[in-house]
Amino acid sequence: MGLTEQEQKQLDLARQGDDAAFFWIVETYQNLVARTIKGMIGNHQDADDLGQLVFVRFHKNLSNFRGDSSIGTYLCRIAINLCKNHIRKMIILRKLGFISESSETEIRGTQANIDLRERMRVALAELPLKAREILVLRYIQGFSMNEIAETLNIPLGTVLSRLARAEAKLKTIWLEKAEDYSVWKKENPSFSYTF
Repeated sequence: MGLTEQEQKQLDLARQGDDAAFFWIVETYQNLVARTIKGMIGNHQDADDLGQLVFVRFHKNLSNFRGDSSIGTYLCRIAINLCKNHIRKMIILRKLGFISESSETEIRGTQANIDLRERMRVALAELPLKAREILVLRYIQGFSMNEIAETLNIPLGTVLSRLARAEAKLKTIWLEKAEDYSVWKKENPSFSYTF
C-alpha cells in the first residue's frame, strides 16, 4: 500500500523534529486510533491513555518506520497490540484480585440500560482477541480484506477464515444475550446481525 505523498512529506518533516508535522499526523489519525481502541476495549477509562501511548510509541520509533504500509495501518497495528497487552494485564489483575468482576461490569454497563451500539460493544468484548481485532478492523474501521491482512501481517486466506469464524461467534453471543430476541427484533426491524 505504502505512503501517500502528503504522508511521506509530513513523516520526513517529523523525523527532522518538526512538531507541526507530527501534530498533523496525530490530528489526521487520532479518530482512527480512537475507534480501534474503543472497538477493542470499549469505552474503558484507559482508552484515552492507550490512544496517547500509540502516538508516543510511533514518535519514539519514527526512524524505524519503513513506510511499507500507510501511517494509519501502522498506527492501527500499534493500537491493537497495545490493546491486547492491556487486556492481558487486566485479566492478570482480575485473577490476582486487584480488579473485581463488578468493576468490569460497571465499565461495560448493564444489558437493560444500554443502547444497541453499547450492546454490540458488550458482545464484542466477549469475543477472543483475534476475533475482536478482525471484526473491529473490518466493520468499525472499514478496512478492506487486503488492508486487514497487511495490518495483522497474516495471509489473506487467514483473514477470510478468521472473519467468518468471528462473525459466527458474534452472532452466537448476540443471540444468547437477547433475552427475547423475537420481541426485540420486532421493536428494531431495521437491525441486522448478518454482516
